[in-house]
Amino acid sequence: MPGRSSHLTSRRPVSTSLAVSVICSLGQICLRWPASRDRTVSYVLTCPNCGPREVTDFSFGGEVNPRPRATPSSRELGAYNYFRDNVAGVQREWWFHRSGCGEWFLAERDTRTNQVLLTELPGGAA
Repeated sequence: MPGRSSHLTSRRPVSTSLAVSVICSLGQICLRWPASRDRTVSYVLTCPNCGPREVTDFSFGGEVNPRPRATPSSRELGAYNYFRDNVAGVQREWWFHRSGCGEWFLAERDTRTNQVLLTELPGGAA
């Protein structure tokens, strides 16, 4: 188009080797790799209500941490809300079955291998 700046119509190819930034649930920005068999990482979680499903049916809720005392200090509350162990090994985690029953449950997962060792409802009522 006459009079249009050339910087608006760049012809540079887009690299498919870079991660694509997308908006995930709760407004978080997530990095996703373009579809490729050699980069696909998936595993199966067993919902205590619905049975085995691919992990993409669930939302990760974070590590299970003990709640602070009834009247925590600012430091204790900050540590509870923002600091995580992020272990390289087995940890207990919260998961939400967003594409199924809509229930929260607990899982024990090895973060090195993504092997899920146990899933249960809170309080062990599975």
